[in-house]
Amino acid sequence: MAYYKVRIEVWCDWNPAESDLDDIAQSMGVGEAICTRREVVAVVNRPQDIEDEEAMSFFGGSEGDADVDKAVRNKKKQELCSQARALVNAKIAPLAGR
Repeated sequence: MAYYKVRIEVWCDWNPAESDLDDIAQSMGVGEAICTRREVVAVVNRPQDIEDEEAMSFFGGSEGDADVDKAVRNKKKQELCSQARALVNAKIAPLAGR
């Protein structure tokens, strides 16, 4: 299984640092923001090769941590996938109406 690091660029007229990813995705869905770029910047085959502590905790903690509950990891993955789908759908929806 591959793990991808993706850079997403969004333009908006408010400070996105004060919003979470869900708020930004919802704003894109109603036309208050636009995603102008999605770029894969890294691909690794093992979560141990991820060089970001926050990302490592998402995929199961630090290297060698085999005791993390798989159900919790799966739920986090599903939430992230839902947020990513919302971003993509928000970008595609305005194009479908053209």
